[in-house]
Amino acid sequence: HGDRSLMSLGGISGGVVHSTTIPVLIVRDARPLTEWAAGRRPLRVMIGLDESASCDPAIAQLHQLRALGPVDVVAGHVYYADETARRYGLRAQSMVDADPTLERFLRRDLEQRLGELPGQGAIEFRFRAGLGRIGDHLLEIADAAAVDLIVVGTKQKGGIGRLSSVSSVLVHDAKQSVWCVPAAA
Repeated sequence: HGDRSLMSLGGISGGVVHSTTIPVLIVRDARPLTEWAAGRRPLRVMIGLDESASCDPAIAQLHQLRALGPVDVVAGHVYYADETARRYGLRAQSMVDADPTLERFLRRDLEQRLGELPGQGAIEFRFRAGLGRIGDHLLEIADAAAVDLIVVGTKQKGGIGRLSSVSSVLVHDAKQSVWCVPAAA
């Protein structure tokens, strides 16, 4: 990990994430993980949650983590207000400001999507109305929530598609450790 341009498409770690069939953990700071593994504190994990099938394996990994020890979960979701409002038969009030009505509908649906999480730890939902790359907004949520680890499903886009890939942005720019779970996992 370095200060290289995203145009480099993530270097070695990005190449591994986008070509593997197994989950890949990129550790930025091992201390939170080792303290959690030793039972000294809960792990604070954000899952990038949406309606796509690529989230299913990431949700399964989150279930496995919570079976091992206490994990506080932040379900982070970025929405484009116009698309989300249209999906719910509403009109967007703003393209950039939070919309409490839309977020109530999103929370209902994403709680159902996440399902029951066994194990110990708090569960919270954080939403961000966004313009631009979803990955950038997920990083804002992760930083504001002070998470130790970001878990995200990946569709493993190739070529130029990696420039808009959420996992590519996270692998390249996250301060936190990142666990990328491919849809094929």
